[in-house]
Amino acid sequence: MQPIGSAAYIPESIIEAGAGTVGAGPRAGAAAPVVAGAPADSAAISPEARAKARAGAWASALDAVQSTLAHLRPTAGGAQETRKEVQGILSAVRGAAAGGPISNVPPPFTVSDIAEGVERFRAIGADLKPGESAAVEVTVTQSAQQGVLFLHFGGQQIDLAGAGEDDASARFKIEIAGAAGVRELAFSSGTTLEQLADTINALSDVIGVRATVDGDLVRIASVAHGANAFVSVGVLEDGGALGAGVLHARADDSSAADPDSAWPFDGPVGPIRDLGQSLLATINGHDYTGDGLRLRSVGANIDAIILLEQWRAQTLGTFTAATVSAPQNGGPPVVGASPSAGLDLRG
Repeated sequence: MQPIGSAAYIPESIIEAGAGTVGAGPRAGAAAPVVAGAPADSAAISPEARAKARAGAWASALDAVQSTLAHLRPTAGGAQETRKEVQGILSAVRGAAAGGPISNVPPPFTVSDIAEGVERFRAIGADLKPGESAAVEVTVTQSAQQGVLFLHFGGQQIDLAGAGEDDASARFKIEIAGAAGVRELAFSSGTTLEQLADTINALSDVIGVRATVDGDLVRIASVAHGANAFVSVGVLEDGGALGAGVLHARADDSSAADPDSAWPFDGPVGPIRDLGQSLLATINGHDYTGDGLRLRSVGANIDAIILLEQWRAQTLGTFTAATVSAPQNGGPPVVGASPSAGLDLRG
């Protein structure tokens, strides 16, 4: 366990860990302690005995954390003071585990001034003195992108006139793949673009892509953003389909098709694939790679989880995501002591 600056920083894993497991220290992953005299059959344990066993398990786990804290060595930066503060918090939690009230546990950090385009901001920890505030400055240096492909049939429906008027068995058969899976779909002449998109969207959860209609184009995009997201379209039977074929998105606008990238439906020898792009950003001067639309600022003076809306994650430049403040008094702030601690939602 390492303190962040002068503030006592308690990882959420310690606060939320179940009996017998500790988020840090030599006891991590240890089995839950056995309470002396407890019957072997857990179904026969009375509610009172079960509560006592749980309290004992919590006390044992906290003792392991306390043992780890005892091995911390004072260094420049206030490690000794941090240890005392954390031990006080653990003492209060041990009292709660024994059935008493939680006391002397200071309030969490507060978050204010959440920027437009920030869907969720959660403060986990911060290097802040009591009453001090700090802004979280985010600079998007590379936008988050989905994998995107377009289908063009030259109209509002699939036209298989190229197969000949007497070919009643003609069909347009494609293989669509995404990060979640792959499916083969077949369509007859006269199928509208809306019907084609609805068919794809009915399988969105099992493929990992979504489809929308834009004019005479069907846009197929990965549900997720990032380098691991993709969409793939393979034409198994072109059925004489008219239109430009399969197109990539423009390099500067993923909502528009690049007319120079068209692959005729009867031309591809294998699936056409488009990959997403990871979100890259700096947060208070530290570089981070996003997970989809999500950033985690571990290592900066503010440790936070920041979930961006798509437009914000695709807009290069700097913005202030939020302001984080430490409480005025009551000791160092603790985030993670309850499911909602440090969590601020917009909308």
